[in-house]
Amino acid sequence: MKNEYSIRNLKYKYRFFFTLDYLLKKIGITFITLYIYSIKLDDFVFEGPKNDDITIKECTVDDLDKFGKLKDLFLSDMGNGHTLIGAFLDHQWIGYLWISFKPVEVEEVDRFIHFDGAYLYRAHVKEEYRQRGIYKRMLQFSLNQIKNKYKKDMVYGIIETSNIPSIKGVEMLNFSRIGTIKYSRIFLWKKYEEKIENNKTVYLKENNNALNYLALLNSDKEV
Repeated sequence: MKNEYSIRNLKYKYRFFFTLDYLLKKIGITFITLYIYSIKLDDFVFEGPKNDDITIKECTVDDLDKFGKLKDLFLSDMGNGHTLIGAFLDHQWIGYLWISFKPVEVEEVDRFIHFDGAYLYRAHVKEEYRQRGIYKRMLQFSLNQIKNKYKKDMVYGIIETSNIPSIKGVEMLNFSRIGTIKYSRIFLWKKYEEKIENNKTVYLKENNNALNYLALLNSDKEV
């Protein structure tokens, strides 16, 4: 049985992106455009934590009880080797962001993805704490961890073109847009298109199993 608290169901249950577009996805109809962003961390400098009551940290299993009904889903993702960054106020979570160095599912396009570097995904800030710079602070903390703890110098993200706050957040930190993905699905019919700049090709394999993944390679091959 599919996990009741899968990301698709959580978007519905907790009213994340509860739109006509989401309802169409539920019945097998999808039309979506996403941007691919990247940043090289050679010149990245961490600003450091602000002097307030909000804590940004890399979470351990001991922190998962704070996430309530998200705990089982997050425990599974941690078990698969992904890294959770959490924002907390008075020991309650107010935001989170995931880092992956391994293949991870991108449900929006029904495929697995893996970049030669770190991949940021599934960022969320509780509605009542938005417009306070928490998303930017989680991004900055994540980039610092990736550069100084995990010793990676390239970071990637994929963002829906309609997600303006996330786009503004990554562009404020000097992420560059390197490509566009368009994905359409009407029941069993599917169409995937990509346009990648700088003679790079992104390979996204269909979501058949976890061994199918995406690699960002220097190549001029067309997909």
